[in-house]
Amino acid sequence: MEIALQARRLRKRYRKEGAGFDALGPVSLDVRKGEILAVLGPTGCGKTTLLRLIAGLEKPDGGEIAIPPSPSGEGPSVALVFQQGALFPWMTTLRNVEFPLKARRASSGNRRKRAMEVLEMVGISEFAHSYPYQLSGGMQQRAALARSLVYDPGLLLMDEPFGSLDAKTSQHLQEKTAEIQRRTGATIVFVTHDIEEAVFLGHRVLVLGHRPGRIEREEAIDLNHPRDRLSEGFTRWLLSLRSTFERLV
Repeated sequence: MEIALQARRLRKRYRKEGAGFDALGPVSLDVRKGEILAVLGPTGCGKTTLLRLIAGLEKPDGGEIAIPPSPSGEGPSVALVFQQGALFPWMTTLRNVEFPLKARRASSGNRRKRAMEVLEMVGISEFAHSYPYQLSGGMQQRAALARSLVYDPGLLLMDEPFGSLDAKTSQHLQEKTAEIQRRTGATIVFVTHDIEEAVFLGHRVLVLGHRPGRIEREEAIDLNHPRDRLSEGFTRWLLSLRSTFERLV
């Protein structure tokens, strides 16, 4: 299977006022094209650090990351959805979603057409001309997801994007994310501390241990999509991963 991301012996050490601590590593992993890789772990295990290294927002203190170039030949194409939507408050939903295309010098007509397509995909096209303050938290996260999908990134990174939402909204957006992935074949690395979320979304699950974050367990989740949270197989995976997770906390 084609590889969308390859990381080998990644390490990250943070330093402050002469002191330092190891936050991650060594960690090695492959992400296959067209899969959702769920990275599961407790707070402080280096999940967000791992995403920031993959996104190029920070440099590793050791190891290598390889991401194949986009089909256009413009280099690796990576998008990141943050824990908070991080929308521009002075822009409408439509203009927020158009922004990455504007940065790529797409024509205004093409920008608007594509932005409306992805807003329809995430289910908030009727709010295209609303401002972020007029949207609920769930709708803001949908808009952030649309903005990340608008230019068809080769790799989509999601950093606990539904963690601040209520349970019902979070579950609905998990279902929407899984649906979009099935429709588009997107490659996603999804970071979470929620075991149920990891089992619902992940084709594979990596469990990171505590500092310095290392892979404690890797599993392919042998459940078909769409997944039934009440099924025996789903419960089996919940209990299995919880036993590993609880040893780390």
